[in-house]
Amino acid sequence: MKIGFGREVNELRRPEDTMARLIWQDTAQGGKMAAISITSPQATGLRLGILIESLPAAAVLLFYSQKGDNAIEVSGAEILKLIKLNVDAGDQTENGRTYWSPQIDGEELTIELGLPPGTSANAVSIAIPRVSHIYRTLNAPNGGATEEIGQSLSCELDVSCYGDWSPSSRATAQMTYTISNGTPYVCSGTLLNNTRADYTPYFLSANHCISDQTTASTLITKWFYRSTSCNSGILNGGYQTRSSGATLLYASADTDTSFMRLNSAPPAGVAFSGWWGTGQTGIAATGVHHPQGDLQKISFGSVQSYDSCLAGNIQSCTQNSSYGNYLHFPFSTGLTEGGSSGSGLFRTSGSSAYLIGQLWGGAASCGNQNGFGIYGRFDVAYDAALKNWLNVGPPAITVNGATVTQFASRAMVTPSGAVYGGFQLANPTNLYIAVRGPSLGTLGITPTPLARPRLSLYNQSGVMLTSSNQCSGSTPDNAAVVSYYQNVRNQALDPNDACLGFVTSALPAGAYTFTVTSDASNPNGSGEVVFDTTPAGSGAILMQFGTRGTVTPSHAVYGGFMLANPTALIVAVRGPSLGTLGITPTPLARPRLTLYNLSGQPLATNSQCGSAGGDNALVAAFYQTTRGQPLDANDSCLGYVNTTLPAGYYTFSVASDPAVPGGSGEIVFDTTPLH
Repeated sequence: MKIGFGREVNELRRPEDTMARLIWQDTAQGGKMAAISITSPQATGLRLGILIESLPAAAVLLFYSQKGDNAIEVSGAEILKLIKLNVDAGDQTENGRTYWSPQIDGEELTIELGLPPGTSANAVSIAIPRVSHIYRTLNAPNGGATEEIGQSLSCELDVSCYGDWSPSSRATAQMTYTISNGTPYVCSGTLLNNTRADYTPYFLSANHCISDQTTASTLITKWFYRSTSCNSGILNGGYQTRSSGATLLYASADTDTSFMRLNSAPPAGVAFSGWWGTGQTGIAATGVHHPQGDLQKISFGSVQSYDSCLAGNIQSCTQNSSYGNYLHFPFSTGLTEGGSSGSGLFRTSGSSAYLIGQLWGGAASCGNQNGFGIYGRFDVAYDAALKNWLNVGPPAITVNGATVTQFASRAMVTPSGAVYGGFQLANPTNLYIAVRGPSLGTLGITPTPLARPRLSLYNQSGVMLTSSNQCSGSTPDNAAVVSYYQNVRNQALDPNDACLGFVTSALPAGAYTFTVTSDASNPNGSGEVVFDTTPAGSGAILMQFGTRGTVTPSHAVYGGFMLANPTALIVAVRGPSLGTLGITPTPLARPRLTLYNLSGQPLATNSQCGSAGGDNALVAAFYQTTRGQPLDANDSCLGYVNTTLPAGYYTFSVASDPAVPGGSGEIVFDTTPLH
């Protein structure tokens, strides 16, 4: 949706014109500084189109309004990187060498250039041939309301009224961008995860919004751009903006797909959406979007059929029950408008939502009971190209045989109930271990977190090697763990999470256990935790992982693992048979084990090792003959011995079995590759 227009600045059209107006002054630090102010009367916001002929990487550009108190700083290196992206993508024109500044609210924008000591002003050659005049501001003072907010139709639904959709809301951004003539537009887009779950900021929108690299470089995203509370109409003061553009990876008019990687990390607290790689009709679905660029809204309906459409012509679409590149989505409540383009359509499976398409267009109004939206099919784009980025599998690690390369689990810690974990290392291994309590929100988990977990690591003899109750502490390599989660996982840890890093010095091969308890500084502390054990670097091998926790009717235990290669695997959950491990609390009489793929689809469920089917007998034999720990018939087993699991990412849950209502008690679950 168009939100302004481009204006030529003839006085600054050529570099020599612009440079003649810059009056350089010496700074106290020994550098140089010059500034120029541009006004476009009656604009509610401005962006400058700056033609770059030459600019030192060490230069610093500040953008601000002389009536405001905030400045946005951009380095010369960041600008040159964007220009290189455009040129490398084939745009050798002035458009490709034009950098579009961050947006500054108001009708005046000042650009201030700073050069470090020893850099001559002659190293700078720029022009400002045009500006983007925004006549509809999409910003507002923190906690305030403006006339521009609330411009979407009255029958739109406020996403803040639907807390169950918080993860999809936190994955959805309002996006503005500027085309080569300076005209600004607004659309919507969605942050996607990949199968490695490494939180690379992949971003999906519509091809009719962004279809070339030069436009992608102008992208501005706004996150948490929603109301403070249900139907308040007041902008959430915690919304955040990113103005670093994106790298265009794939664009196609066939499914109206624009797939990018953001050039800077989104803010902490966003969610990375899952996605569904197969097409399906006749299912309920939900759209999350920014109609008219407004505060975030939500729409509900069902995918009725596929649509076959000619690119760029919605009127050409014909419904088809068997095939088409688009999804036909009649609205039951809510709708979409201009500005909603590119927004995600989600289906649910269990308690999770998965993206299945992005908005192309539609026909809807508050008075039209037959309104619908048309969404490009994600699965078609995925098969065509997106799988090359999204289905990347676990990190490449040199291994011999079957390897579990990472393991993460979630459980409830109470003052009287700790969580215990164990792993085996086949070789000396650099390792990250973190227990996330306060920072659970960055994983999209919002129960009551444990305010401060304590993580203690033991060797096979039960001797404690080290203990941590704060990621900000001084235990081994804490800083490396924090940096890994911040920069690789894009999930900032809280200082009150617990970290143990073995990065500069590896843990020797052997068997280890650890405990997660409430910290002594929080003696009555209880809450959810997620603990995560990840080898760092090539050659690291986790041979086996087992964990102990408490299952109640309202609290399951969750585990996850990645396989670096097709793997013969056994998974067992020990409830009644805990005595063979020397554990004698109240056991869970019958645990139910369910294994899921990355899309959240259940692959197998088992609540009795004594039941027929699968490789149960082989699992039981393994524990009897290899471990010397016979399983109980009411333990739960899943074996992949005769058939291996493909490489990939898996999760599982351990809950009380419906046949034992109200069941609760201790369990130990154990995941072991077979060599």
